[in-house]
Amino acid sequence: MKKTLSFIVFSSFFGLVHAETNISDQIGQCQKLTSDTDRLACFDKVSKLKPDAKTESAESLSVGKWDSRTEKSPIDDSNNVYVFLPAENEVQVQFKGAIVPTLYATCREKKTELFIDWNTFIGVDRVRVLTRIDAQKAVNSTWLISSDNKATFHSGQTVSFIKQLMKSKKMFVQVTPYGDSPAQTTFDLSGLSNAIKPLRESCNW
Repeated sequence: MKKTLSFIVFSSFFGLVHAETNISDQIGQCQKLTSDTDRLACFDKVSKLKPDAKTESAESLSVGKWDSRTEKSPIDDSNNVYVFLPAENEVQVQFKGAIVPTLYATCREKKTELFIDWNTFIGVDRVRVLTRIDAQKAVNSTWLISSDNKATFHSGQTVSFIKQLMKSKKMFVQVTPYGDSPAQTTFDLSGLSNAIKPLRESCNW
């Protein structure tokens, strides 16, 4: 009878162990067991659990500092998806003072685009933009300028570029607005691979 009761208590405890995700708490529960056999078996069970499972799961679902919105296209009824991220630091520009650029990835009418809204006059037509992803070599390339002259659009293989960002932690960007000093800022890319899922689904990639 004593062995049967011990087994029931032990089984109930392991139900609790499986429900918990904090290993240190589980170790504490093991230490409370009075039976040497049960206590050793408990420690053995805990040692086989994957550490930080809850933390890893949370990180795998995190969207970081990204935000998003979805709206129905008035042109083809598809989902237009906007995924956006504010820069880590302010940029000082003439006439406006401090501004915070925003990085956008969009799917509009099944077309994927990536651009940075600088919220200040950049120039006309196109401009050179320097980018550095993580510790990689900096790249100076030509980006197109929006019709309102305030945003720079990535030109070229945009989907491939976004996929590169999805595997990265940060991106440093520098642009020189017309008649102004170079503007530099950094974007924390953490969580992009999760935040961009609705966009990828809408644009089929």
